[in-house]
Amino acid sequence: MTKKITRLFLNPDEMAFRKYFWPQLESQAITTVFRPGSRLENDERGYREGQIVVARVIDSIGSDWAGIPPEFFKEFSKTIKIKKTQVKKIGDLKKGDFDGASSDIQDKKSLKTQLGLIYNLFPGDLTDDSIVTIISFSYLSMANHPISSKKTIKELENEGIIKIAKIPQNNAIGFMYGKSHTITFVEDDYPAKTPIMWNAVYAAFELPHSQAMFVSQAKHLPEILDGLRRDRDYRGGGFGVGFKDQAAAYLDKVDDMARKIGAVNVVVKSSDGLLVGYNTDGIGYAESLAEFFMKKGQYLAGKKVVLIGSGGTANAIAFALALRKMNVVILNRTVEKAQLLAKRINVHFGFSDDESVKFGAESEISKEVIDADVVLNVSTKGACGHLEKYLPLASATLPATKENIAENYRLSLEVFEKIPKHALISDVILSDGDTAFVAIAKEKKFQTLNGVPMVINQGVEAMWLVHGLEMEARGISKIDLYNVMKQAAGF
Repeated sequence: MTKKITRLFLNPDEMAFRKYFWPQLESQAITTVFRPGSRLENDERGYREGQIVVARVIDSIGSDWAGIPPEFFKEFSKTIKIKKTQVKKIGDLKKGDFDGASSDIQDKKSLKTQLGLIYNLFPGDLTDDSIVTIISFSYLSMANHPISSKKTIKELENEGIIKIAKIPQNNAIGFMYGKSHTITFVEDDYPAKTPIMWNAVYAAFELPHSQAMFVSQAKHLPEILDGLRRDRDYRGGGFGVGFKDQAAAYLDKVDDMARKIGAVNVVVKSSDGLLVGYNTDGIGYAESLAEFFMKKGQYLAGKKVVLIGSGGTANAIAFALALRKMNVVILNRTVEKAQLLAKRINVHFGFSDDESVKFGAESEISKEVIDADVVLNVSTKGACGHLEKYLPLASATLPATKENIAENYRLSLEVFEKIPKHALISDVILSDGDTAFVAIAKEKKFQTLNGVPMVINQGVEAMWLVHGLEMEARGISKIDLYNVMKQAAGF
């Protein structure tokens, strides 16, 4: 006797996503989804325009047949608003219908494939005559909800939730509550250049602002941003490592490119009090790399860059270097993150197989560097924290014992021998002096590029986003900013 399947009742105010889409939801890259059949307001498991829904990520897949509901990750949820629902035959879908879809659904063929995989459908179950529901939505930021914290930035500092960074030079010079200021947030205290560069510009051109860098944790973003919205003297600022790939979810608006990159390093407070996110990291590094090769009479196009890491900064840089027509290979400890980043770039630029950004695991570093023109570390190896003592050319086994670090060095030195002598060794991590990666590269007579030129170039773009109108009115140019920042950074 055939068992009759009773469809489970699922919360109508939730929308479920597979774990694969978590990063794209986190960066708000997905704004359109497809569901098989009709999912309009009066349909089973349907949605209505204007409905407020919570996006959830599935931890354990459910089954109507077995009567088992799905289980969701407790660590993730995003509030979204349904903007539009429409039913179409797959064969009638147009290119614009795929705007805002996940990176693996960009046309009719890929839609059939992915719906088949997700809903366990046979290849013949989905044809051009099959109907799907297109659901478009927007993300509701913290500004759209009752404020979760009534604390000011000063109160957050008094409670120790945020702390003035002690290591950066000239940090918080002239900073005070009640005076116009910009603020940058980082996860670890390190010798960042932002405070000394921004405060040097303010002093050089007698601008009535000050810059301060605070140390905190990304888990405090909602209350930090609530405090910034209340702060009448806050003009903008930025986010460093630990915050960049988390901030977009809580901002009021995010620039299109920053959304595609999946990370925000600059925040501008608009005239109507909204917090708007941008990303200048990629522009900054690409420009510094172009300047390096331009001195040799060379261009970036066609050169191979092996990019180690796939976090927020890596996302921005990978997009920017792909735009400059470099042959980009992204290698990461978690290969799925590298794969997702490569796929997003290839879809965004419409690259063919020959042009496409490649990806792989960190175990492939020794193979990929053999014909590299640039080997770039954008991982956290060598940065402050538990990976500080490791080199990026080999895996890092924790805990950071002498034996584990020594093994990482042994393997990394073997990889160094495979890198062609004309290649540039680059590291975006800032430290007092050279990072271990750059120091060893210099010992081996490689050309090197540290993170300072990138910080200067991206700093100019970031500061222009925050103060551009004011500076133009005073006759200050981007070149003026660059010269002051360059001197302040000691480059």
